[in-house]
Amino acid sequence: LIAFVKDLQAQHHDIILAGDWNETLDDTQSGLLRLATTTGLSDPWLTRFPNYPSFATREPGSKRIDSILMSPRLVASVTRIGYSPIDCFVNSDHRGMIMECDYTLLFGTNTNTLPRMAFRGVKANDKRHVTTYVEK
Repeated sequence: LIAFVKDLQAQHHDIILAGDWNETLDDTQSGLLRLATTTGLSDPWLTRFPNYPSFATREPGSKRIDSILMSPRLVASVTRIGYSPIDCFVNSDHRGMIMECDYTLLFGTNTNTLPRMAFRGVKANDKRHVTTYVEK
């Protein structure tokens, strides 16, 4: 993963990685810490809340093992970041990660405005729309 990220960075790409890492940035021996330090990626949660008390992102658990890493240039675009309660959005033993960005800062333009909430869904039995969704 480090080699892949470094290759993308060499091509001047910005990076956003999110995952269930099963490790923390607090562990000096973790591969996640090595990934972050070797590639220069930042954790926007820690940037926004450096003194927030430790919490579990998995049940059972006691550590934040689910997180986002991103290019430092992109961290300024993060307007909100948080974690959902466990088992809130999907049947999972992990907290969902939620991050909102200022698209103008992120992409340089805000022409891709989201449609109203009522028009964002895709019904599973609508083959045409499902096919369009999968192809996009």
